[in-house]
Amino acid sequence: IGAKGSKSLKKDQLDVLNGLIESDDVSLTTKASFWVAFKMLENTEFEKKWLLENETIFPKQVRDLLKIRSGFIGLIGRVIRRENLTYGEAKEGMECVLNSAEPEYLKGAFLEALRLKRETFDENLGFLETLWKTSQRVVTETPTLIDIADNYDGFNRSVCYTPFLACALSAAGYPTLIHGSKTAAPKFGWTSHQILKKANFE
Repeated sequence: IGAKGSKSLKKDQLDVLNGLIESDDVSLTTKASFWVAFKMLENTEFEKKWLLENETIFPKQVRDLLKIRSGFIGLIGRVIRRENLTYGEAKEGMECVLNSAEPEYLKGAFLEALRLKRETFDENLGFLETLWKTSQRVVTETPTLIDIADNYDGFNRSVCYTPFLACALSAAGYPTLIHGSKTAAPKFGWTSHQILKKANFE
């Protein structure tokens, strides 16, 4: 789901959604994700009518995201209302995301709401500061190190040359580091990890 993407659901899809939201087999994170999307994206007439008639089927803790004004939930509610966070609040929010004690559905709601609102420079700076402080880093005396990151959106529109480019740069005398994720949802394009695994690199 993106701010400029399409979330529109047809009537038959909304009927299916009823059963999914009420099902114990569907994760609370997924239910929260749907609820945040309904609250933040423009709804069609079918969606407005469905939400008006069925919002109470969403779990109470999801519906309470706009009612509680303190703590992590308070930050989530503010973002859902499209309020920008300060640098300090952004750091606090990312610390909650990294905290294993926080429920996953809250983390999902926070990150999705930020994506739909669009992050400000101060918010991104706060996130970066928190991630930098909590990351494990290796100090090297290499005078030059080229760091290449894969796209994290999973695009599969072009060939992933990252591992081959890193080898070419290294052969030319430029130490190169590549990093990314094992898979990249939602489009699931090729990642460097998958290519290296196919080549039997562990």
